Amino acid sequence: METEKLEMLRKQWYMDKNVIHNIIDALKFREGAFLQLREEGRDFMMRYLKINHSDYFYKNAQRYRFFECRMNLYNTLAKLPNMPMFSFSKVQKDKDTKEYGEGQYHKDITSFDFMIDIDSSFGKENTDLEPLQFAHHETMEIKKIFDDYDIPYWLKFSGQKGFHVMVDSTDYPEEFKKMSIPDLAELFKKVVHNFKMVNDFRFIDEGVFDTKRLSKTAYSVTYPFYFVAYPLTDEELKTFSLKMVSLPYLITKTKDLFQRRTCKRKGNPDGFLKFIKDYENL
Repeated sequence: METEKLEMLRKQWYMDKNVIHNIIDALKFREGAFLQLREEGRDFMMRYLKINHSDYFYKNAQRYRFFECRMNLYNTLAKLPNMPMFSFSKVQKDKDTKEYGEGQYHKDITSFDFMIDIDSSFGKENTDLEPLQFAHHETMEIKKIFDDYDIPYWLKFSGQKGFHVMVDSTDYPEEFKKMSIPDLAELFKKVVHNFKMVNDFRFIDEGVFDTKRLSKTAYSVTYPFYFVAYPLTDEELKTFSLKMVSLPYLITKTKDLFQRRTCKRKGNPDGFLKFIKDYENL
């Protein structure tokens, strides 16, 4: 499909009330960010966007030309419900966010979600299957382990090269909720490293435990291929194809998206606790 037509579909996607409902749900109480990949290799990123309502999204989109430029939408794994709304004046915003990022930002983090990033850009020496097929196979293996532990998790196609397996901080056991955010991030980093080594997983990116880490926002359209960072059910993961996360396909399904959210699996916080403890001290 021609780029011009895809761009029209992109605007239509973000204007759909069912789509934007899910996007705002993913962004609420988090830092949002617009990232433009420029052809000359330089990135434009606008961070510290507080987008808790559709009006805020559209105002920021207009201010930073989100619909006119090739921008991806991101949010932090960290929640910052008290992050202020910054000025739309670029000079003032740059000044205020610099000061905020160097001081108050980490104090305002109230929780930090767990994510395993399965990225098909790793292990490219494998040539008998396409890298994304390897990442899909690995994600299926991780899913089975999470199911066996009875972990409350959800997962999504990352929008380009892989998959994200997520555990919301609201589903943590009580002892995790009492830990400091830096200590929790270090614990998760250690656990995922051990989890990767023990199970010989080759596509897990271990660099996602920075408390300012960004992840593509669920239900957002991603460049350069116009895929959607789409939460997947068990059946959708099992039968996954790039067509099912393509914008031209999903634009015909928006009526089914109202309050679809993350398609989270039911589970028990104690299952997540056991998983962490089992892989912490290997």
